[in-house]
Amino acid sequence: MKFSVAYNGDLDLIHRLSEYKSVKHIYGVMSNNQVGSGRRMKGLPPLGQENIEQAVRIAKQYGMEFNYLINGSCMGNREYYREERYHIEKLLDWIDGIGVTWITVANPIILQLCKKKHPKLKISLSSFANVDNVERAKYFIDMGVDEITVRENINREFSLLERLSQLSSCEMQVLANQTCLYQCPLQFYHDNVMSHGSLVLSTDEKNDLPFDQCMFFCTYKKFSNPQNLIKARWIRPEDLSIYKKYGIHKFKITDRIKSTDWLVKVVGAYHQQRYPGNLADILNIIPFKDKRSAGVLQKGIHFNVDRNFRNAAVALLSMHVFIDNQGLDGFIKPFTEQSCQQKDCNTCQYCRKVGEKVLSFNAETATGVAVLRKQLSYI
Repeated sequence: MKFSVAYNGDLDLIHRLSEYKSVKHIYGVMSNNQVGSGRRMKGLPPLGQENIEQAVRIAKQYGMEFNYLINGSCMGNREYYREERYHIEKLLDWIDGIGVTWITVANPIILQLCKKKHPKLKISLSSFANVDNVERAKYFIDMGVDEITVRENINREFSLLERLSQLSSCEMQVLANQTCLYQCPLQFYHDNVMSHGSLVLSTDEKNDLPFDQCMFFCTYKKFSNPQNLIKARWIRPEDLSIYKKYGIHKFKITDRIKSTDWLVKVVGAYHQQRYPGNLADILNIIPFKDKRSAGVLQKGIHFNVDRNFRNAAVALLSMHVFIDNQGLDGFIKPFTEQSCQQKDCNTCQYCRKVGEKVLSFNAETATGVAVLRKQLSYI
């Protein structure tokens, strides 16, 4: 079992993760660069070149590899222009020079540029490349990727995961603790929103948004219709052995905005393949919670915006769900026996029935849902 863990800029995180030999990769990125990644700048801990260089060195001391993220789904076509291509090439030169061994990409132009200029760098394909079938995986394997993080929508499609795991020597990786809406209609759009928000455009900050309306939509849908929390393709620590049977041995743990204590707790649970109590404690359900610092939180949600947004942000922080993890024993078994891809969830009702047994919410959640509904009405 192998884990790739988000790096939040705290060097102590790497020291603490060293006690888990299953942690093979640390992934991260500078918070301020002209090539971008898959998360908006606002709200991320500020990380510069020196911090990343130190992280790479410390990770190597513990036998871990650093994976640098260049995984934005869109650069606004900037990669086609000579001046912008220069920034990409300069970044790749620096990455290779400081001892990074992996990069994560979603953009095929950057993928091809890396293969040509830096053939020793291993390439991990981001989930933003939307690999959710065999044929798409084969195209990227032909381009030379060494690893593919599949789109989380297929995390419970075990026959498909097994077939993907059998493709050449390219390893398949799945997201373990992400809780995006299953088959979210905003998914591709949200990828682009975050990717554009990660780019530095000289001194113009208008490239980033004051808040993330997609995140509000996602949270509202999960808390107003609790079966969506069960349908989200997270993986219980106890079920990792099931994935191993289908050829999946590597798991990615998010998120880069989270605190060191939280990330270490999550890694510990997955390493031990056991977490008694509230499964929500180790799932990335509400991004604002368990952030690295309150200062980053306030910067990230732009408290100078209108009152409706401030109210929605406060509502998010007050919402809480309890997921009885022990009550989920055996939950994954039906997914190993059949596919969800041609099912209507309203007809199936399996996740709804499970949710009724294992989910409970605090009193503030109902109020929070109402506030989020009001915020979404302002689009």
